This record gives sequence, structure tokens and C-alpha cells, in this order.
Amino acid sequence: MLRTLLCLLVLASPSYAQGIKTGNTLLAECRSESEFKQAICLGFIMGAAEALLVFKHAVPGQSELFCNPPSVTTGQLQDIVIFWLEDNPVERHNSASALILLAMRDAFPC
Repeated sequence: MLRTLLCLLVLASPSYAQGIKTGNTLLAECRSESEFKQAICLGFIMGAAEALLVFKHAVPGQSELFCNPPSVTTGQLQDIVIFWLEDNPVERHNSASALILLAMRDAFPC
């Protein structure tokens, strides 16, 4: 089931037509001094997190992918993803969407 979710996230990536957005690309956007690139970073993270929540509720019998507290902020989610990407450089060549899932699962296990 997790493999199916990761495939869906990769195919749903908004940058798929130009190639899959990697963790390296996402981290560069998040670290950028450009407010525009930082906004792209935050938007991508929030879009992926929202897609994960929709998937969780749309698939009957799907187990919890992660259990974030309702009071978590968008800034916290961004910090969690950036920290995870910085802490896992060997994984950054992979799909940014899939890495966001891994970061969320590590930060908010059920």
C-alpha cells in the first residue's frame, strides 16, 4: 500500500512534466534567499501534506500514514521537512513528495 501511495505522489507532482522534483531541488528552494522560491517550497510541502491526508481519507481501510497533532502549523511542517532533508542527504535524490511522507512519518508516528 505504501508503494502505491509513493507512486501516486510521484505522478501527482506538479513538476512531473519537467521531471520529478527531488529532495535536493526542494531543499534548495527552502534555503533560498528568494521569497518566491521559499513560497514554492512551502506550497509544495503543504500540497504534498494535503494530498497525503486526502489519500488517507479516500482509501477505505487505509492505515494511518502519520498522526500529526491538529495544532501543528505550516511553519512547523516546513521545518520538519527541511530538518529531515538535511539529516538524510543520501535520500535527497529521491522524489520530494515521497520524502515529505517519510519526514511526516518520522515526526508524527501513530
